Amino acid sequence: VTCKSASNYLMEREDTSSPTCSKAKATLSETCCYSTCDMCGDYDLDWDVFVDFEGVGEMSCGDFNEYFREEAVVDSSVQCEEIKEEFFDTCCYSSPTTSCQLCKQGDTFYDLNDNVEVDFNGPTTCFEVANFMSRRTEDTDQVCGVTQTSLFDECCYEKCNLADKP
Repeated sequence: VTCKSASNYLMEREDTSSPTCSKAKATLSETCCYSTCDMCGDYDLDWDVFVDFEGVGEMSCGDFNEYFREEAVVDSSVQCEEIKEEFFDTCCYSSPTTSCQLCKQGDTFYDLNDNVEVDFNGPTTCFEVANFMSRRTEDTDQVCGVTQTSLFDECCYEKCNLADKP
């Protein structure tokens, strides 16, 4: 019996206060209960970034959580530390205090052309760039201003408002 099958069986059939559950916890907890690898620790995990992971191919950084559970990758193990060393900088980030808004100039916020395709480290959309910048970049970072300036004409516009006087 594997830990996974025992866990699935118990979750589907036993109440937490049942004698069977108590006995299973006492018998299996030492071998089946452990802390899985934690990719980012106190940082945020970027679910929208994809990486090429050996043997798996392209996967979302968020998919590491499932991989760690399925493969029983224990926190602080050699395997965990190797994966973190390779992917931490790509998958983990610290949320900005004041996030970069792609379509902001001065104190004015413009609307975003979500589906317009642009080149931002490869082909992507204005929506993806705006999403990435707001999650990862401080308003005061130089890259914020450069990106706002370089993509403003393609990504940002002001909606027509009939109430505005000509």
